[in-house]
This record gives sequence, structure tokens and C-alpha cells, in this order.
Amino acid sequence: YLFYWGIIGIDPGPRRLPFIGRLALLFATMPFHAFFGIAMMTKTIAVGGNYYTTMALPWVSSLTDDQHLGGAIAWGASEVPVLIVAIALVAQWARQDRRAGVRADRHADAAYGDDDLEAYNAMLRDLARTRR
Repeated sequence: YLFYWGIIGIDPGPRRLPFIGRLALLFATMPFHAFFGIAMMTKTIAVGGNYYTTMALPWVSSLTDDQHLGGAIAWGASEVPVLIVAIALVAQWARQDRRAGVRADRHADAAYGDDDLEAYNAMLRDLARTRR
């Protein structure tokens, strides 16, 4: 919860990373998930094999096959939430960027008004005429 609150949380926090930093932090966690899943898939001896053989579970035919399947599930299932959070983070970033653009446009309209814009356009027209 705390990790994702720092990445995509909308609640105000003490100090927020910029969007690019949050995206980098999110992608920095991906190799750890992949490493764990691949490590479980490539082991030839089951982790905790002695413990599970003494339990004599009737539904387990091969501990290493179950471990390989668990590693594949762990690897795949850990990347799906990261992908969903990355999409949400990019959407938040785009929304914030759009709001900043609208805010800057409103500020420019309020600060300069139409008279300055008309004077600027007249200057450009004069420049265009002199270059012909």
C-alpha cells in the first residue's frame, strides 16, 4: 500500500517525486519481480522439498513442476499490477500536463489581453510585407 501510495496516490504527501521519478521507481522494481519468478522456474531442486515430501500431499505429483508453475505465475502476476500502475501514472501525468497548459494559457490571456496580441500580429504582417 505505501509503495503504491508514493507512486500513484492522490492524497497529499510530505514530498512528491516528479512523474518521471515515480515512473523510474516503478520500473526499477520490475527486475526484482522477474528475478524471483525466473529463479523459481530455473531451479532443478524444489525449495523446501524435504518439508513438502514429509507432508505427503496427495495432489502434488512433482514438486519441481509445481515450483516452475509457481515461478511462472509469480513472474507474470507481478508484472500485471506494475503495468496497470504505469498506465495510471502516465494518465495522471498527461492530465496534470494538460491542466498546467490550460492554466498557462489563462494566465497569458489575462496578463497580455487582446491589444498586445493585435500589436504583435501587426508587427508580423509588416515583417512579412517587407520581406516580399
